[in-house]
Amino acid sequence: MNPDRRHVPGKGSFVAQGYRLISGGDAWPYMVLGGTGVPDAPLSLFARELQHSLSPASIRVYVRELLVLANWASADPVSLRNQWHLLAPPEQLRHLIREYLTVGADCKVIVRPDTAGLMVTHIERGSGTRVNVRTLLAALKRFYEVLIEHSLYPHPNPLVQEEAAAIQERVRRAYREAVRSAEGRFPMPGVSGVDPPFDRLRFSQNYFRSIRDEW
Repeated sequence: MNPDRRHVPGKGSFVAQGYRLISGGDAWPYMVLGGTGVPDAPLSLFARELQHSLSPASIRVYVRELLVLANWASADPVSLRNQWHLLAPPEQLRHLIREYLTVGADCKVIVRPDTAGLMVTHIERGSGTRVNVRTLLAALKRFYEVLIEHSLYPHPNPLVQEEAAAIQERVRRAYREAVRSAEGRFPMPGVSGVDPPFDRLRFSQNYFRSIRDEW
């Protein structure tokens, strides 16, 4: 099941069934309109905030992937039955994203613990998928960061594993205690070259992780 995508000549807009991205004015260079033609505040704010970190071409790519997901969810029977949408609580949104990646994007999705014991969703792109999974996940994560920053989403970021920060802190404390036990002192700063820096131990806080497609 592939989302319908088409470009509208001469309008500079991307259309994906209902939502569409259009060029705006100075204050709002990008606007996202809903199916009724009314601006969508969260999505328009997201598009505007991206101009601080991305090029115009990259902004369109990020917003495009998000709009295709939103429009797909508005037609998917499972999503409709469960009332999953982009402003739903984290657990519902994770169900929506898994449904989209599995059914809409033809990806293989596996929920399993990572090396730190966190339950996360691993995604392997299907050979026929037209969805840029890496970009979609990055766009979703930034979308909720923007909404949370502006008090438009009253939940934790659904793209972030809630327990990751606590586990990282526990491992950091265990590392410090191990060095103290072995050397009689706490670890030296990484720049000293005396002890291996703790930041070599890389932790991912991402709830969704691409396989063979680094994100």
